[in-house]
Amino acid sequence: MINVESKIFDKESEIFRAVRKVVNQHDILNILNTNTNIEEDDEYDAEVIEIINRCWYLDEVESIYEALKSVFEYWFWDNCCSRDTLMSLAVDVMSVLKELRKETERTGE
Repeated sequence: MINVESKIFDKESEIFRAVRKVVNQHDILNILNTNTNIEEDDEYDAEVIEIINRCWYLDEVESIYEALKSVFEYWFWDNCCSRDTLMSLAVDVMSVLKELRKETERTGE
């Protein structure tokens, strides 16, 4: 299985890019520059690192929701995102991470 800790800070890694894309697509705080490529915008990169750290081994949407809530409230402010908004992001993060875990288990990378 992949040593995820070695990939977290690598902005070129598949893990980082996939989670960044999901987080940027949701843009839950509406802070992304609309003129940049959604897959390359680095506004949420600190949060992406924390999301990977906290969520890589989680497989329940409620656990991921709680982790996301903690990340965004730490970096921004309490109740900065509604439960529905974070739950939607949690579902997508869970889906992406499950696919990435399957792929890393299959390839051993």
